[in-house]
Formats: sequence, C-alpha cells, structure tokens
Amino acid sequence: MDALARQRELLQLLVAQFAGECFSLGKVIYEMISGLHPRNFPSLPTSAHPSAEDQQLQLALLPLLEIACHLEPSKRFADGNQFADALAALRMQSIATLRVYTTFNGQTRAYDLPRRELFIGRPNDRQVIDLDLSPDTSVSRVHARLWFLGDALWIEDRGSSYGSKINGQPLTEPHAVQSNDHIVVGETELTFEAAP
Repeated sequence: MDALARQRELLQLLVAQFAGECFSLGKVIYEMISGLHPRNFPSLPTSAHPSAEDQQLQLALLPLLEIACHLEPSKRFADGNQFADALAALRMQSIATLRVYTTFNGQTRAYDLPRRELFIGRPNDRQVIDLDLSPDTSVSRVHARLWFLGDALWIEDRGSSYGSKINGQPLTEPHAVQSNDHIVVGETELTFEAAP
C-alpha cells in the first residue's frame, strides 16, 4: 500500500470515529434537553429567530459543549455520565417544571417533572414511564397520561385495569386538573403544583 492510500485510509478512520462521537454527543444532548423518547425526533425549527427562552438555553449550553469538545482530553468531561449529569442539571434549570406529590401506603414523595406530555404507570417495554408509581401494583403499566394545553394541565386514564378517579368519580374522559382536585391513580393519590 502506497503512502497516499495509507493517508486516505487513516483519514477515513478518523472521519468515521469523529462522526460517531458527534452522533453520540448530539444524541445525548437531544435526549437530555428535550426529555423526549430518543426515537421521537422533532422537526427542525421553522423560525430563524429563536425565542428568548431558546436563546437563553443556547447560551447556557455553550460552556458545556466547550468542555465536552475540548481539544485536550484532560479538560473534557471524565465520561458520558458526567456530561449527562451536567446536561440534566441544565435542563432542570431551563425548563418549567410541575411538582407532583404521590401518596401510597402513608408515604408521600415529591417529583419535579418537565411540563410536557407525561405517562404515569410502572416500568414496561411498551412506553417510557415518566412517573413510576411502583410499588402500587394496582397501577397499570401504562395507566394515565398528563399533558398541557396552554397553561392547563389535563389527565386521562389509558384504559387501566383499576381505573383513575377525580374527586371520587371515575375518570372516563380527559379532564382539566384544578388545583383542588383529588386524583387517585390505582391506590396512589396525586396532587400537583407548579415547582418553584
């Protein structure tokens, strides 16, 4: 093999390696910032003028990208987990969240979840669950769905075995959640508030 062919081969290997790293980096950034399932990629933005919120997020993301892509390996994140943790922290700072309190068997827990479509249930292979209500076995694998329509929070039962209730009444159709609503999913009580 002559020197020119060897250089081409090395260049192709470098390009392939770099492309893989760029894809992995982009995938992690997308998943952590969007909070969406990794196979649900959105369309590209249609506006050349990002919102003030998007601009703020982009500015906050730049220092993390500078660390992740630093030319000196010793100045990069130690591993993908450290980078993912930094992105997760940035995501939680940059998006509005919904605080959810769950009470099951006398134990109350608080969760801060992103204000987007959320699925309630237990771990399964069909749907990513955003609010895992294990160990309540009366909660179906994909029990209920939450989403925002404007500023209003909505909930619907997804055909669960034990059902969902709002203010003691079975949830048979989508319902706009009010601040004083008493919601029960399986045997778990839920209350909602905007996170600080």
